[in-house]
Amino acid sequence: MGKPCLTLTGPIFDRVWANQVATQVANAAFARLQANIDLDEVLKLTEELLAENSKLTDQFLAEPGPKVGCGAGCDHCCHVPVGVTAPEALQLYAFLRRTRSDTELAALQQKLRACSEAIRGLSHDERYSPNYPCPLLEAGSCSVYPARPFACRGMNSLDRSDCEARLHDPVRREEYLRTGQGGRALINPILASQAISGGLQLVLFEHFQLDMRPLDLVWALDLLFSRGAEVASEWAAGGGSFQPALGEPSTS
Repeated sequence: MGKPCLTLTGPIFDRVWANQVATQVANAAFARLQANIDLDEVLKLTEELLAENSKLTDQFLAEPGPKVGCGAGCDHCCHVPVGVTAPEALQLYAFLRRTRSDTELAALQQKLRACSEAIRGLSHDERYSPNYPCPLLEAGSCSVYPARPFACRGMNSLDRSDCEARLHDPVRREEYLRTGQGGRALINPILASQAISGGLQLVLFEHFQLDMRPLDLVWALDLLFSRGAEVASEWAAGGGSFQPALGEPSTS
């Protein structure tokens, strides 16, 4: 008797390879988790898929063609809402708990709470502003780069100066938000991130009935710092403990 094989009932992406990646991830995750949801195993799997995402992105970046303009100190895309799933938020929270002192964690918790309160009630467009940087930024760099979410891994701009202008020039920013025109990025890394994340989401939602609705990164981390163990255990049991952190997925 062969192993169960998951298939898509219809394409999710326009590109065949992206659907294949999503299917492969879904099957690998299903085989790994079997019928038993263990939170630690879910977090390990999420970490491994994030690492695979970066490897696939590196392959795309090494191909002939336009080169990315991102570099050290380039944080222009870190001023928009970032959409994450519960496993991403949980693995990032675990990373922070492993790598920071109690004093550092307390300071970050205050920073997250201040940011969370500042952005409540703001639209996605209103939050695209130099006034609302990601609270995980430190001196213009991502302080959690090894554990950054799928959406962040997918973003690779082809024009650093354009990113800077769209963020800091009010006229350019308003035009971009109104028309959606402007901003040049490599599409394949974005699709790779979406495909890998999508494969994991399909398995955890369709087969294990876990809440995989998109969360706002800031609100999710703020929630976890407030009552992490309770939120994590309730989510793993199929509950909706992340309800207060629901938000729009990133449009990066």
